Amino acid sequence: MSRCVTYEECTSLPDKDMFIIGDKNCTHTCPKRYQMKYENKRKYCEFCGDNCTKECEGVEVENMNILKSLEGCTTIKGSLTITLGKTATITQKELAYNLEEIRIITGELKIQRTYQIESLDFLKKLKEVRGLKTHSLHKYVVTVRDNVDLIKLFDWSTVQLNLGPGNISFHYNPMLCLSEIEEFAKRTNKTASFEPENIHISKLSNGDQAACSKRYDLNIEEFNKNATFMTLRWSDPEEYRNELIGYYVHYKATKNCNETNDTSRDNCESQDWMTHLVTEPCVNLTDLTPFTSYFYYIKILTNKSNSETPVRCFKSSAHDPSPPSDVILAPVTSDTITLKWKAPELPNGILSHYVLFGFMQKDDRTLLDKRNYCNKGITFDSEPKKLQSYLESDESNGTCSCDDFIHLNTKTLEKLCYYHVNLGMDLMNSCNDYKVEIINLPPDSPIQINKRGEGWNLDDLTYREVYEKIDADVTIYNLTNLYHYTQYVFYFSACNTEENISHCSAVMMEYARTLRKEDADDIQGMEIEIDKNNTYISWKEPE
Repeated sequence: MSRCVTYEECTSLPDKDMFIIGDKNCTHTCPKRYQMKYENKRKYCEFCGDNCTKECEGVEVENMNILKSLEGCTTIKGSLTITLGKTATITQKELAYNLEEIRIITGELKIQRTYQIESLDFLKKLKEVRGLKTHSLHKYVVTVRDNVDLIKLFDWSTVQLNLGPGNISFHYNPMLCLSEIEEFAKRTNKTASFEPENIHISKLSNGDQAACSKRYDLNIEEFNKNATFMTLRWSDPEEYRNELIGYYVHYKATKNCNETNDTSRDNCESQDWMTHLVTEPCVNLTDLTPFTSYFYYIKILTNKSNSETPVRCFKSSAHDPSPPSDVILAPVTSDTITLKWKAPELPNGILSHYVLFGFMQKDDRTLLDKRNYCNKGITFDSEPKKLQSYLESDESNGTCSCDDFIHLNTKTLEKLCYYHVNLGMDLMNSCNDYKVEIINLPPDSPIQINKRGEGWNLDDLTYREVYEKIDADVTIYNLTNLYHYTQYVFYFSACNTEENISHCSAVMMEYARTLRKEDADDIQGMEIEIDKNNTYISWKEPE
């Protein structure tokens, strides 16, 4: 919180380093483009623009507070070390704001163990690193080590850098191409040897996960592509046949194939790329994500130099989506049930529609007659856990015996299995999850299960059966014209469509019972007929 003070109050504050800026502001440090001056025992900050000079002690930048202390510094007396680990939140822009005025470093420049730095452009005014007072074993003037995201060093069109005595050291910079290091050495009159005996610069750990080699356009064939698998095959290049070691095949998922290929390759984090090392001109890419675009390129490894192909792109095929999530069935009226759900978490394609099939599950008359209404009442469980008929508990031994059969007539069974097939489920698995007891079936009659595409006429379905094809953008649907106070079994699935082929999810099975109809038990159409000594009363059976 700021407050107004007089000049005398400012200069008499306990902090000895309080300065006046333009007779208006009292501060303990001169801001950027100002420098401190002493005149007639008066301390003040004078505007100096691009000609400021400010000396600061050497420091290791590990957090924002240390970084801010270097704002406006033009000379670092000692070494400047920048170490920004995984947890650091300092951006390239913040580095530039606080360090861009540095021109001279009297000691060593170290850039090490960073995860945010893509270039050293934040030191755009740096002109000299003297390498004095260096106590390392090999006396490095510049050390660049273990920087995961570092892609380039300086923009040499604007930077002229002189280095003092000492070696340059580059190790474990996976995205920094050797060509960048060669250019750095050339511009600073240093030696950049990549021979194995050179312990200062590693050929193996710099640029090993970046696309740095010269281009070579292999004729690559893509085949056997499906949702999770792809085979790449090519021919060994003739000019490298006698010195060929093998191939690195790099690939990674991307949002779409319209992204700039080289940008996607060069600016990626190392862990984004998956790599296969092969010695034959063929590779199988496995465990792909369905309906996903992938960039890939191949690096040719030889005894002398490496080459690589341009980046190409393919898209894996669509596959069955995951089932709809958070499915809820709620009875609304005696003839309406509302279905709510959320879209599949993994659409694995472009979601095209939902398929809903349901049928009436009549209450078993035999079981109802056996029911102990004194203990159980007349309420039914609206969401039974399994499609089973439950018998009463055996009070003599406290156990419960259950009938493992589903009671279906032949026509409903055939339709149920037909829809299972159309919903993407295996016929044998979907129709044999339970034992099925066929009722109203003449002895020795065969059961016909229709295959996909051999049709039922869905137009003749009544309230006893439901079949709906629902648009992909819908997440709530009312099922109407149902029978009152009746249990319905629903099978619900999500589908996507690719090249006129539908891929549907596993089927969600849900239950719901419609509400009571208040006048369902009312007697309608009563007729009375008197014949001499007899009276005949007739009525229609309640709904």
